[in-house]
Amino acid sequence: MNMFLVDTHCHLADERFAGDRREVIAAARAAGIGMLAVGVDLASSRFNLELAASHSGVLAAVGIHPTNAGGLNGDDWRRLRELAASPLASAIGETGLDHHWKNVPAGVQKLWFERHIELALAVKKPLLVHARDSIGEVLAMLEPCLASGLAVVWHCFSAGRGEIRAALDFSVAHGIRMAAGGLVTFEDRKSLRACLPGIPDELLLLETDAPYLPPRPRISSRNEPARLPRIAEAVAELRQRSPADIARLTTGNAEKLFPGFVEGRS
Repeated sequence: MNMFLVDTHCHLADERFAGDRREVIAAARAAGIGMLAVGVDLASSRFNLELAASHSGVLAAVGIHPTNAGGLNGDDWRRLRELAASPLASAIGETGLDHHWKNVPAGVQKLWFERHIELALAVKKPLLVHARDSIGEVLAMLEPCLASGLAVVWHCFSAGRGEIRAALDFSVAHGIRMAAGGLVTFEDRKSLRACLPGIPDELLLLETDAPYLPPRPRISSRNEPARLPRIAEAVAELRQRSPADIARLTTGNAEKLFPGFVEGRS
């Protein structure tokens, strides 16, 4: 697929890329893929800004994942605000609520999610949202802010069989962008695959969540941004469009939301 694609969510700071990070980035760029490197804590957020400064086609997001929110303090928040104010920071996140792992109390997660929302509004940058076993709470917390111009990307858009249709309807009604990732290639994720055609063109994005969630057929346990064309192909099949159409519309959506990708094309 000789089209420019944008991976709107990958974790290039992850230790699984420590040995060959430059090669992973180079492989993605050679395939015509731009990348948004997403933060999960202060260290990865800071590192993402360094990557964005040194690599064409790589943008940075800064934030603290809900499962890393335990033990944070005021100094940590001051440091994150400083990172978010950098012109190299293109988005805030990932943030949200995760009630699957239960390693951080729900009240602590909610406090830091609220702070991320306020920060995204203050710096006028998109918010990258994680929702695991918490969809109703996440959407309820976002709803009051959406009318204020908050741009939201639902990272790894998915939900259980009984709630995905309602989640889709809410997202469409409020203009939440939905990022399709490797899960759309899983044939057993029937509810997600059935809902995918219902995402309006203007709200659809692509992501890998690398190094997590490698698409099928799995060729490695480590996902990489260079696998994004496989996800684009699956989305095209499910939406009965050509891969070129999906590349064009999702890249256009990403470039509107994160303008730095236009400059990063090669």
